[in-house]
Amino acid sequence: MKSLILSLLCLGLTLSGNAVSKYMGKNSNGLPMYSIDLDTPAETRFTTVSADFKDGVNVVLGQYLSYIPWFLMPIVTEVAGALWWLQPEYYQELVGMGSSLGVDPKSLMVAQYAYEFSAFCTSVIAHDPNGQIIHSRNLDFAFADAMRNITYEAVFTRNETEVFRATMFAGLNGVMTGHREGFSISLNERKPSFRTNPWDLLLNIANIFLGFPQISHVIRDTLQECSTYSCAFNKLATTSQIAPSYYAVSGISNYEGAIISRDRYGVAHIDMLSEENWYVAQTNDDHWTGVCTIRCQYVHQTMDSIGAANITADKMVDMLKQWPSNNEHSIYNVLMINSQNVYNSQLIANDKPAPI
Repeated sequence: MKSLILSLLCLGLTLSGNAVSKYMGKNSNGLPMYSIDLDTPAETRFTTVSADFKDGVNVVLGQYLSYIPWFLMPIVTEVAGALWWLQPEYYQELVGMGSSLGVDPKSLMVAQYAYEFSAFCTSVIAHDPNGQIIHSRNLDFAFADAMRNITYEAVFTRNETEVFRATMFAGLNGVMTGHREGFSISLNERKPSFRTNPWDLLLNIANIFLGFPQISHVIRDTLQECSTYSCAFNKLATTSQIAPSYYAVSGISNYEGAIISRDRYGVAHIDMLSEENWYVAQTNDDHWTGVCTIRCQYVHQTMDSIGAANITADKMVDMLKQWPSNNEHSIYNVLMINSQNVYNSQLIANDKPAPI
């Protein structure tokens, strides 16, 4: 019955001639840009993007799915396909992607949960001497070379007006870095303890079946539904989710900036900008417990050496472009200054090894 319904929907979309995502050229750093029209049916939204990045997405998908044992793959894909009812609109987007990519949307569904199992990032928020909030981040992931080939900047619209923009990976419909007028969000992985406790991995899987949203969809929902920093902060702090995470969220007014360290069902810790804390920074460690690995140390030492009186957007981005923040797993950097409506995304690369 589900397949029949989806087929009829796709047929109706084909006959109606609804608009699809549109190529907008390249941003100032050469990154491809696409508009994603949220007023169009879900199956059409990412078809142009998917077709344009088809070869690259299939390379990444093959690498990612190769980590799943061949004898488990049929089971995993069937289970993933059975979860379409949890987020039907997002699944319909995957149906459209799959049609353009020549890929079973069930396989794409499996790929959507990549973050919940491994990702590495750095996010920093600071206020400069004039009180302007600066937010910048690096996103690191496996298969960095291949992932750069499917990275693009998306402008999500309603009524032909921009709602928010995000730096995206073709083949995924969740958001890990995004900005709209009033606030911006970046996601860091909170190292899952299943690396030492396998039961944590089982809890992530259980939460998928219980219908909790994946983290990249929490961010996308926040960008679509909220229009203020306070709304975004509250939604990120209170929404139950599949796995732990770190959210960096910044606004416009002085001291509107925070790192929200999330457990699955609540907040573990919050660091906020204040008169005493002119910046907050997050890598992938619970630094408030005394853990601060080499990337964490580098960011804090460099920010402290720059100082509150001298910090600028350029200096923050330059810091993030250096090793160990920029390493062999780094894919892109984004600079966000909400008071000036600045969203500047660019690919980055470094051949030095990623620190543990």
